[in-house]
Amino acid sequence: MIIRKIRSEDILSELIEVGADTKSFEYFIRKGETFVYKLYDVDSRAANILKQEFLSLGGDVALHRDVAGFKIKKTDCLVIGTLKIFKGVLDKLEKEPYFGLGKIKDLLKEVLEKKKLPVLNIRGHEFDFNKRHFIMGVLNVTPDSFSDGGKFLNPQSALEHAKKMIEEGADIIDIGGESTRPGAEAVTESEELSRVIPLIKGIRKFSDIPISIDTYKSKVAWESLNSGADILNDISGLRFDRKMIEVAHEYNAPVIVMHIKGTPKDMQKNPSYRDLMRELLEYFEERISTLRSSGIDKIIIDPGVGFGKGYEDNLTIVRNLGEFSVFNLPILVGLSRKSFIGKTLDNRDVSERLFGTISANVLALVNGAHILRVHDVKPHKDLLKIFEAVSEPWKKERIFIAIGTNLGNKEENIQKAIKLISEGGVKIVKTSSLYETEPYGNIDQPDFLNAVIEVETDLSPEELLKVLLSIEGSVGRVRREKWGPRIIDLDIIFYGDRIVKEENLTIPHPDMQNRDFVLKPLSEIAGEYIHPVLNKTVNDLLKFLKKEK
Repeated sequence: MIIRKIRSEDILSELIEVGADTKSFEYFIRKGETFVYKLYDVDSRAANILKQEFLSLGGDVALHRDVAGFKIKKTDCLVIGTLKIFKGVLDKLEKEPYFGLGKIKDLLKEVLEKKKLPVLNIRGHEFDFNKRHFIMGVLNVTPDSFSDGGKFLNPQSALEHAKKMIEEGADIIDIGGESTRPGAEAVTESEELSRVIPLIKGIRKFSDIPISIDTYKSKVAWESLNSGADILNDISGLRFDRKMIEVAHEYNAPVIVMHIKGTPKDMQKNPSYRDLMRELLEYFEERISTLRSSGIDKIIIDPGVGFGKGYEDNLTIVRNLGEFSVFNLPILVGLSRKSFIGKTLDNRDVSERLFGTISANVLALVNGAHILRVHDVKPHKDLLKIFEAVSEPWKKERIFIAIGTNLGNKEENIQKAIKLISEGGVKIVKTSSLYETEPYGNIDQPDFLNAVIEVETDLSPEELLKVLLSIEGSVGRVRREKWGPRIIDLDIIFYGDRIVKEENLTIPHPDMQNRDFVLKPLSEIAGEYIHPVLNKTVNDLLKFLKKEK
């Protein structure tokens, strides 16, 4: 069983595919302006239960019309609801593990949790896919590659081109010694090695840039890594040569797992799919599981545009790239100068596809790509700078910090803390009013003055905690007793939807729902914010606390 994220604009076609009653289409489309996921091959008994659970909370599940009478044993499902509804259903499914509902619960929980993407450190270069995007420059040392075949067969020309791409801002150089264009014949290991090894060694004499080796042969991969390459880029997803897994494991190398239907020689002979995205998702689910069970966890996925795909298939992949986010892994796309771009632009020659490539890559970035594999580095580096400058506000997580003090000039303490926070790589977005409250826990001390601020920062939760602890120390806080008097107290209440459980840091704050001195100021600036664990708004938590008191 796999799970697939469905875009709201595709709900109608998916309702038809699922086999839902046509009378329900308008109803489901209206409800689909939230989260929509597709589950495949669900037991009909589980599907009926799932529908009832979603309906009870205001969501819904579209099923095949024959499920209600149990005329069919399995069905695909479109699951529709807000985040709040999904979390409520997950709570209910904890008590209903039968008919495959336990697996469904795990799948939904996995895709709904906002996890950070992996951060890779490659030859001293940090690849934090949560913060930025990256450029992989293509360097083919082949006589017959579809775009630049023959241009860089001369070793000196290849090295000069590598230097040029590095100067233009490439983050990775991808070296290939065998053409994988449609219809290409395989070359021998010795021929491929004679093309790539001297180049890898040559680049290593003047640069520490991460190098990926584009090969599906284990011997070529081993020799390349041994000569200074860092990443394995395998068009077969480590399937054509089973020893590739051993090489990747031995070197603990990041691997780029691509999808291909067939081989380069026959992949474009009328490729067809019954359900393209389903097949791709099932392929990656199997590959990721196999690699992880073999001890390989540095994985990047590439849907393989142009590799065993028709024209419409390639457009569909770019359009639906966001569906691969369910794996929570970096996504690489290789769209540069591909034939689908030429066909879209009235069969334009490969040398005249730069603007089409840039346009396609913009859409890939919007839809979730993290690495762009390109022939033209400089214009794509410019593209990334503009894209990240424009899209940066969309990526900000809502972060809230509670501030409290009951010693000295309390108002002055809070203002000083806010000023120091703003100087520590943190932007203050909102500040609540000041609230005076009785002490919590130990009542034999002065009343507290409290506030909550909303901030923006690129600091991780752990880095932000270090900043706050440093500020507490600089203001003069001394930790003597639990719930004792303090000159300043700074706590991270929420960090987006993240759930952190570490020795010195728990987010959301574990006891905030019992503290009106946190909830009151928080409700003022973010009353509708939903607690990612309790699945209740701040306003609801405050009402419940007042009722209890």
